[in-house]
Amino acid sequence: SALPWPDQARAMFSASEARGYADRVGQAFWRGSDNGKFVREDGSVSGKRKPLVALADADPTIYNARFTRSTSPLSHVLLQDHCQYKLLPNLAGETYSARTKYLLACGSVVLQAEDPHFEFFQPLLQAGKHFVPVAADASDLPARVGALLGDPE
Repeated sequence: SALPWPDQARAMFSASEARGYADRVGQAFWRGSDNGKFVREDGSVSGKRKPLVALADADPTIYNARFTRSTSPLSHVLLQDHCQYKLLPNLAGETYSARTKYLLACGSVVLQAEDPHFEFFQPLLQAGKHFVPVAADASDLPARVGALLGDPE
């Protein structure tokens, strides 16, 4: 679990400053639980976060994504260690994802999935400035990741 916010923020900022963006690992990195269901128009249900892990299984050179609850504890990664990566997807679970502030503190590119749940400050964030928007079902994630990894800026 995270440290109290002031301590965790210091750890995040320190990790961000320790490795400039150009020196970060060129991958989309994510760790989290396998909660969160997505109901399609046809009524079928799938995990909202499963497509991201499936992308990692298909192309581990671009995606580094694993569930922490249903897999080995070795897949857990400290929040500040997320700052080693260029791209940080943020996908919703059953409720809002409390990770947004931590991911933003990394100075990496945050790929924020559409989500009806949010933290109090999120309406102030601007797409394209503070985060890159991604569809709720992450269907456009491969295109976004490909474009971002192909653009050094």
